Amino acid sequence: MAGTMTEADLKLALGRAEQKAAALRKRLKYLKLHPSKKTNKDNPCLESMLGERVTMFCGVYIYTGKLVSFNDTWARLEDVAIVYETGAYDNPKWKDAQNLPNWALANLRSCELVTILK
Repeated sequence: MAGTMTEADLKLALGRAEQKAAALRKRLKYLKLHPSKKTNKDNPCLESMLGERVTMFCGVYIYTGKLVSFNDTWARLEDVAIVYETGAYDNPKWKDAQNLPNWALANLRSCELVTILK
């Protein structure tokens, strides 16, 4: 019967899935971010914002979320949203912010401004 898998086919597919999972675990370990040890006493920096809800004005989008870690290139945000319409900046809520289902990495090189805003 077409479309049925034998036990050998299932074992082969399971082996491939385990290989992919192992490769993904290795990749995540490689991409793991640690807080930067660089500090600047004269200016606010990302280190002082760790654990805070930050807003990142980047080249195309505005991102907002809890800053959990960063390095020289990336900032990891949890409980993250893309802000499509800000509304008034003194309003405590965004006019249109769409939550993302998972954490996200924002490229710091594309960000013009990082602040604690809302």
